[in-house]
Amino acid sequence: MKIHQLQMGARFEYGGDEYVKTAPLCGTSSKGQRLIPKSALLRPLDGPVQIHKAPPETVRLNRVLAAFAAFYAQCEGLVPDARHTDLDAAREAFLKALAED
Repeated sequence: MKIHQLQMGARFEYGGDEYVKTAPLCGTSSKGQRLIPKSALLRPLDGPVQIHKAPPETVRLNRVLAAFAAFYAQCEGLVPDARHTDLDAAREAFLKALAED
């Protein structure tokens, strides 16, 4: 399976590490985010995968939340402790914006 065939939020194995697809050609593992070559062969970890030939026109909320959770977890390690209050406030503002109609 190739990276472009996986849905956002799908888990896969590449190079012996477990990743979550967080961008069209990126996966995030416990070691951070990595660009995955489009030609790389991946092993899906969530069971049978439905192959998408065209991207969907809308993004489901659970995919946005999963991608944001991975992004936020990575940011926590990059932001100095003194700025975590600001990071948390930005996170809350983002989640609140998603909840608004």
